[in-house]
Amino acid sequence: MEVLEVFSAAKKRTFYSCNLCDVKCSKKSDYDRHMITAKHKKRANGSILEVLEGAGGAFLADSAKNTFVCKCQKKYNTHSGLWKHKQKCNTENPISDECIIKKSETPILDNNLVIELLKQNQEFKEQIMELVKKDMGTINNNINNTINNKFNMNFFLNEQCKGALDIMDFVSSLKVQLTDLENTGRVGYVKGISDIFLRGLKELDVYKRPIHCSDLKREVMYVKDKDVWEKDEDKNKIKKVIQNIAHKNFKQINEWVEENPESKDIKTKKHDQYMRIICKCTGGVDNEEDDLFYKKIITNIAKEVQIEK
Repeated sequence: MEVLEVFSAAKKRTFYSCNLCDVKCSKKSDYDRHMITAKHKKRANGSILEVLEGAGGAFLADSAKNTFVCKCQKKYNTHSGLWKHKQKCNTENPISDECIIKKSETPILDNNLVIELLKQNQEFKEQIMELVKKDMGTINNNINNTINNKFNMNFFLNEQCKGALDIMDFVSSLKVQLTDLENTGRVGYVKGISDIFLRGLKELDVYKRPIHCSDLKREVMYVKDKDVWEKDEDKNKIKKVIQNIAHKNFKQINEWVEENPESKDIKTKKHDQYMRIICKCTGGVDNEEDDLFYKKIITNIAKEVQIEK
C-alpha cells in the first residue's frame, strides 16, 4: 500500500514523506519523481493507497479501484498522471499545514475476554492444586503404611515370636519315619519333602515356628537363625533346611532294606520300589533340576507360614 504523509514545519516549510520507502522530500517535485520510480512501484505493487483529505487537500485515492482522484473529480490510474493534471488544474489549492496520515486499525482489548481468560486460568490453577494435594495424600498414606507394616513385622517377629525355635533346632526335632521314605519314592522329591517339612511346622504353635512369610506373592521369607530373625533374601537358609530334611529322610534307606530284605532280589516288586526310592529321594539329576525342586518346595512352605495381617 502506498502511503502519503505530509508534515508541516514550524516555518511553514512542507515535507513530503513516503513511509513505504522511508523517503522524505522537501520539494513536491522530488517527492513526485520518487513516486514513479521502480523502487517505489515495486513496493507499492498491488496495494491500495488511502489518503485522507485534509483542509485544502488537492487529491484523494479511490481505495476500491486503486485510482487517484483530483479535487475536480477527475480520476487517474497512476500518481504521475494525477501530478501532470494538477499542473493545469484550476481547482488546485495549496496543501494545508494539516498532516495527511495513514489509516490504521488499532486492536481493541475486550475486557470481558480478559476477565474470562483470567477466570479460566484461576480454575486451572485450582485443579492443579487439588491434584497435587491428592497425590501428596496418597504418597503420605503409602509411606505411613510402609512404616506401619515394617513396625508391625518387627513387633510380630521380635516380640510375639521371640520364643520361636531356631531353624536348625527345628530340623533336629523333626521325626521322620520309613513311611516318609516310601511316600517320597511314590509321590516324588517335591511332594515327599514338602509333606515332612509341613508336618513339622503344623505341629508347632504359630509363634513357635522358625519361618514366616510376609508377602506370599513375592515369597518374602523370614527365618530365625542363631536366635536372630533375618529376611532370607536368596532363600539360601531355607534351601539348606530342605537339603537337611532330605538327607535325614534318605538316611533311613538301610533301615528300610533291613525291614524289606526281598528288595535285594532284582526280580521282586520290592526291588522296584527300592529303586524308585533311591531315584526320588536323592533330588534332581543336576543343579538346575535341584533349584527347580527347591523353588516348588519353598512355594508350598510359604503358603503354610503366611502371616495373616
